[in-house]
This record gives sequence, C-alpha cells and structure tokens, in this order.
Amino acid sequence: MTLRFLGTSDTVIIGQNVPTSSITIPKLDVKIFPNPVKKFLNIKLEKGNYLLQMHDLSGKIILRKGIFNQTALDLSEFSEGIYLLNINDLNNKSNFNTKLYISN
Repeated sequence: MTLRFLGTSDTVIIGQNVPTSSITIPKLDVKIFPNPVKKFLNIKLEKGNYLLQMHDLSGKIILRKGIFNQTALDLSEFSEGIYLLNINDLNNKSNFNTKLYISN
C-alpha cells in the first residue's frame, strides 16, 4: 500500500471504524398490493396513526396523507413511473420505505 500526503495537516485513518453506539429504528409490518399498481393501492397496517408520503424520483412530495390501519389509495391521477413510498408510525417512530411502480 502506498500513501501519499498532500500537506502536513492531512489525516489518514487506517483500519475499521466501529461505532460506539447505534440507533435502531424498528420496521413496520406493512402489506401493500398490487405493485405495480394501475389504479388503487391497498395498504394494510396494524392499528395506529401513520403518515404516508409519496415522492417522485426528484424527491418532491407528491402525496401526503394521514392513514390508520387500512386504506386504499386512488393513484390513477399519477403518471406512469417509479415512486418512493414512505410510511411513518407517528406513535413509536418506526417506518417503512419501498419503491412503487405505477403502470397505466
């Protein structure tokens, strides 16, 4: 291995960094179907209070909605393509993220 330093203040760390603590975010038990979706997306969750957000691939939020344990979303107004779906449990801070494909 060859190391080349660009200046006297450059720092090089060799080895493996091991975190001294970690934060674990619990995952939600979510069922979404169908994927790909043509018109309605069905979402089943445990009872609770959730926030659903759907983003396009540029990161823009195109849908934001509070949901409970079950819902069917009408996505027929959205263009065909890939979207990112994020569901957050507002009570215990767990989350669910997935890709969603809308086909016409």
